[in-house]
Amino acid sequence: MAFKNVFCASIVFCSNQLCINSAIVYMHRFYMMHSFKAVHRQNIATASLFLAAKVEEQPRKLEYVAKISYSTLNRDVPALNDTTSEPYTKLVEEITYHELLLLQTLGFEVAVEHPHPHVVKCMNLVKTSRDLSQTAYFMAHNSLLLTTFCLEHPPALVACVCIHLACQWKQVEIPQSKDNMNWWEYICPSTTLEELNGNDAPKVWTVGPC
Repeated sequence: MAFKNVFCASIVFCSNQLCINSAIVYMHRFYMMHSFKAVHRQNIATASLFLAAKVEEQPRKLEYVAKISYSTLNRDVPALNDTTSEPYTKLVEEITYHELLLLQTLGFEVAVEHPHPHVVKCMNLVKTSRDLSQTAYFMAHNSLLLTTFCLEHPPALVACVCIHLACQWKQVEIPQSKDNMNWWEYICPSTTLEELNGNDAPKVWTVGPC
């Protein structure tokens, strides 16, 4: 899976979850326009994390990123410590080139809205259990890894689908409010129950909650 490259690098980058999520969205958007054969996923994974760290105000120095990227790809060889060497210079050029290619593909639109805050907002609003909240959040994370929801639907709708699936998974029904409103109407008023039960929703279930 292409996003495995993001996780391998992010663990060593010490990137927070927001950076990882944004990097995954960047990769989704990039490979809507390019093929995996034309641009290697490792190059875009590194560039995506490098860019996401800047956007989410967790920047990493290019030298650090280059060394981590090299170590991730070449686990059985000595670390790339010589910043004057040809391999180091070539790798830095590759990272900067792919970052620019990524930016051009994204049209320099790097701000990403995720479904996760909408999940948290709704769960706090309806005062549901911690277990259900964690399951819904897990579903939101899965939606990035296992679907192209982030390309197809607004984040608020994705959040509603994830909460709805979590309720089905846990066999929980969230009652209407005192105002006779359904829970999803508070974060995505235009959503219908039919949309939440859409054919694409079960993709998020491919890997169930732990």
